This record gives sequence, C-alpha cells and structure tokens, in this order.
Amino acid sequence: MLYHVASFPDGTEISYSEILKRGSGGEELRIFIERWDEGIRDFDTL
Repeated sequence: MLYHVASFPDGTEISYSEILKRGSGGEELRIFIERWDEGIRDFDTL
C-alpha cells in the first residue's frame, strides 16, 4: 500500500510504502517521487 504525502504545483507527487520486510531480516521503506509528463503520457519517476 502507498501513502500520499504531498502534491506540488508542477504536478510532482510524493508517496511512501508501508514498512516492508526483507529476506535478510531487515526492513525497508520505499519513497516514490513522480511527476506526470504529458509528452510521454506517463509518470517521470525520480
């Protein structure tokens, strides 16, 4: 599941995942920074 954090005027969106368990026993949190690109009709993912 992703949780929305912020939207910016240029269309950039920031969201993060729930805490994920790794196979090695560790944990990770994924952060996504995306902006809609009309030229390619898809998100630019940074």
